[in-house]
Amino acid sequence: MKGKWKAILIILAHIICAVVVILCIVKKDELLKKETLMTVSTPAPKATQTPGATSSPIPTPTEVPKATFTPTPTEVPKATFTPTPTNTPTPTNTPTPTNTPTNTPTPTLTAQEIREGVKQTVLENIENGVYSNLSNKKGSWWFRRKTDHVPSGSGEIFDIEENNGFYLQEYVEEGDKVVYLTLDCGYGSSNTPVMLDIFKKHDVKVTFFVTKYFVDKNPKYLNRMLEEGHMVGNHSVSHPDFTSLTDMEIYEEIIGCEDAFYKATGQQINMFFRLPGGDYSKRVLQMIDDLGYKTMFWSIAYGDYDKNNQPTVEWIMNHFDTYHHNGALILMHNDSDGNKAAMEQVITYLKEQGYRFGTLNEFYAKNRTENE
Repeated sequence: MKGKWKAILIILAHIICAVVVILCIVKKDELLKKETLMTVSTPAPKATQTPGATSSPIPTPTEVPKATFTPTPTEVPKATFTPTPTNTPTPTNTPTPTNTPTNTPTPTLTAQEIREGVKQTVLENIENGVYSNLSNKKGSWWFRRKTDHVPSGSGEIFDIEENNGFYLQEYVEEGDKVVYLTLDCGYGSSNTPVMLDIFKKHDVKVTFFVTKYFVDKNPKYLNRMLEEGHMVGNHSVSHPDFTSLTDMEIYEEIIGCEDAFYKATGQQINMFFRLPGGDYSKRVLQMIDDLGYKTMFWSIAYGDYDKNNQPTVEWIMNHFDTYHHNGALILMHNDSDGNKAAMEQVITYLKEQGYRFGTLNEFYAKNRTENE
């Protein structure tokens, strides 16, 4: 019996322990529920029970996110959106300095470099056949002599002034009387220094048109001409009929004499050209003009070039007495014995008639001014 009750007691103890455990669990659960109820219920208002505070909607802690919704900081990008700095590229708007270099090349070019540019252009025209399309109809220069000291008329086959061709000074100022004395120099005659002495004595400046042969063989005469203030123009290399030449041959005749003069003197020849024999055409005058020369014909001339039939002093003086006129371009030759003998009387006579002796630079400046 004792063992039976002992077992029953043990079972009862176990049951009691189980009940106690269950009660503890239930009690704990109730406590947890109370705690959650305490957190869920609003005891917080008791803590914030400052008078008047209960009416405020503070219990809406969900409004705190409104405080965190501070999009105003997102407006800071507006501060960073300062595209005005992007206007600072305007400093790159200083290409104006690049304009100054463009103006600088021109002053650096020498006269000789400019001259080379002109020659290159004409060579390109020759290569492209520009001049072969122009008329090569030949004209041999002649003029109509007039008495009563009226300017000579022209026998030109077209308007030579279109290509800077001239035979007299048409535009002489009222009250002025001027003539332009020119001498063609194919050869270095011993008459040349005699004539230079006469020009120096009477303070007369003339223009000598020289060939390459004259330049090569007579450097002393050439230098004296320049030293004493005379002008020197181009009369070709070999004195041919230009209308019978090719474009390239015309170029070589003109530039060959020009280059020889520069080599002999270190100076650019005066840009006036005298056509050998006065033979010309539209093609010829266009090429001379494009090379920068003015073609100078004449309004007073006579047969002083014929060595076997030289005019006498009397004949020469009579010619000037009959045909002198204002603005005359006078053609004479340096190797003429008749001219050498008559030159001083011619100069004296023309001065007595009220004429002065002008230079071709003056001649061209007046024609250009009037035409403008």
